[in-house]
Amino acid sequence: MNKSPLFKILGSLQRKEISLLHKWVNSPMHNTREDVSQLYDYLTNSVTGFREDCADKKLIWSTLFPTKSYNENFMRQLIHKLLVVVEGFLSYQTFQQDSLQAELYLLKFLRERKLDTLFQKRLKSTKKKATTLNLKDQQQLQQQFKLQLEEFNFAENQKRTIPIDLQLLSDSLDQAYCAEKLRSTCMFLSRKTVATSSFTPQLIDPILRTIEQNNWHSIPAISIYYHCYLGIFRSKGKKSPALSKLSVGFFNYKGKIMLRFSIL
Repeated sequence: MNKSPLFKILGSLQRKEISLLHKWVNSPMHNTREDVSQLYDYLTNSVTGFREDCADKKLIWSTLFPTKSYNENFMRQLIHKLLVVVEGFLSYQTFQQDSLQAELYLLKFLRERKLDTLFQKRLKSTKKKATTLNLKDQQQLQQQFKLQLEEFNFAENQKRTIPIDLQLLSDSLDQAYCAEKLRSTCMFLSRKTVATSSFTPQLIDPILRTIEQNNWHSIPAISIYYHCYLGIFRSKGKKSPALSKLSVGFFNYKGKIMLRFSIL
């Protein structure tokens, strides 16, 4: 019973999360079964959190259904129902942390429902919000492209012609790909010494040339991983100018961009 995914998840939650989850489980928007709410309330406490000592199916049953005979299948289904509700809460919490992604979903909804005026107004405010993000990591570059793609899709559906900067749209896609490709390559190569399988990254040279030809070094998410790759994985142990640029760049970007892997 203690190996149940539900109990592992509940045991990992902090007290604040336990409290928020209580509201989620007891909301008819997410759960309409009273026995699921009762199970959650029995397993958790707003002060101590998850009550691991109560993680016994028969003990739970005798508390929730004292006048009924124990039913293993029903108990399993009840635990699964609560697990599904809890997983929905965790997904929502993660989604809420990414405000720009939430805006993208809203824009998509407004565009598909042909609420053109609302779409244009929201697009303008979302663009403004995106520009206030100081330095961008590779995920934010991807979201920037998706924002421009929403604008393109909106224009495509209009009877009148709306000017779209296709070069800007194309560059945004390429920049997002370059940043993600270099980040992932650096991460994979940093694990190569302990990995059991061989690994040869593809398309790196064309990406490096594209970055150099377009002077995309000014984009932090690209610059960090570009110099990281050159300085660490292509220097062959020799002192490299790229390493110095990487150190300076990381110092300048500290607190504004996250280097999403550990290589040293």
